[in-house]
Amino acid sequence: MTPFKNVERYIRTCLLSIINSIHYANSRHSIDYEIVLLDDHSDDASMSIAQSILKKLYSYGDNRTYRFVTSAGTGFDAIRKTLFEESENSDLIIFIDSDDWISDTYIYNHLNQHIKHPEIAASQVANISQFKNNSVIEIQHLGVCAQVCKLSELFPSMVGNDTCITPVVWTKMINRQKLGDVKRHPYFKMDGLNDSFFTFTHFQLLDTIAIFEDEHGGVFRRYNRENSYMDSLRKSKAGERYIKLVDAILNHYIEHDYSTDVYLPFQFLELAVVMGNNKTPLLVKDYLVKNKKKVSKYINPHSINALAGVCKLVDPEDLCSYGEILCN
Repeated sequence: MTPFKNVERYIRTCLLSIINSIHYANSRHSIDYEIVLLDDHSDDASMSIAQSILKKLYSYGDNRTYRFVTSAGTGFDAIRKTLFEESENSDLIIFIDSDDWISDTYIYNHLNQHIKHPEIAASQVANISQFKNNSVIEIQHLGVCAQVCKLSELFPSMVGNDTCITPVVWTKMINRQKLGDVKRHPYFKMDGLNDSFFTFTHFQLLDTIAIFEDEHGGVFRRYNRENSYMDSLRKSKAGERYIKLVDAILNHYIEHDYSTDVYLPFQFLELAVVMGNNKTPLLVKDYLVKNKKKVSKYINPHSINALAGVCKLVDPEDLCSYGEILCN
């Protein structure tokens, strides 16, 4: 599932990698494959390039199909929401951003995990390669070895490494039928932070996950895109936005009666301080004090260290009002 907008420079590389990866997987696992694309009102040649590539290289009448869908809305939220809804009857789904590309073995390796471990709710590639000027500049890693484990047990270590927040969702093959609880809506309006909201609300409903290394690089991302994303956050009151994100996640847990052992990402409050201005620590402290009762419900072995770190960062003495949990 690939949304796109004004990516005429990149969409060819993306689609060719998807096609090659499906061909490789299909030669080993002959199941039904479908590419679903959504154009978010591009005003460049993205759409015509996508149509041309798929018609020439992916026009099969067998188990490999493609389609374009439309969204009533526009923007990050609307297109991801539309694609998620379009996948309602699918068994397994992968989101691939239109300026990324994947290895030939990427889809095959994901499928193998679901075939070997039918109990899993998702599979996760552990390695992501970042490119700048056609050269690898960084290989991001989840910091955990290949394994099958409870997803909730990995959240603290994953979110503790800031680079792993987005890959928690968008480098997975998800068992779509295990995300069928429609009352827990996966998106809301918060611009570039919706992936994180999805991760810590809807996605925590999943159970077991299989993590693997892709021997040919996994997902390839463009370095400049990450810079522009972070820059845009800094220019849009990122500190306040991260506080709002934690609050939205917390209220979602309460509204839908999540169990108290889910992970509340207090590290986002640390990011708020780091990326905010000199007033942000006071805003974080004020938020924690005013919401002590609600927040305390989700202080558990998974999150206590992260909360303690936030408390020490903004005001260790006053925030000891969180009681014996932090001060002993």
